[in-house]
Amino acid sequence: MDYEKTRLTKYITTVEIDTTRKFDQLNLDFLFEYRILPDNIMAFENQWKDEKNEMGIGDTNAQEVYIPPTKTYSLKMVFGL
Repeated sequence: MDYEKTRLTKYITTVEIDTTRKFDQLNLDFLFEYRILPDNIMAFENQWKDEKNEMGIGDTNAQEVYIPPTKTYSLKMVFGL
């Protein structure tokens, strides 16, 4: 598929993790909220968010990854945890 590479913008975010704490004292909740990629690249729905719970065994997560530069083509996946 041909696309215009100049339309693909680079965006970098970082999250600092206090590495002076023990692993079990770290707050890593952001990893389970799936705010990893921008909305124009990945959409998702997960059972724990819908039920307003924390992630649990047996929960379902659905992801849709878009193929740049538009949302015309995508890959959809459903995961059971």
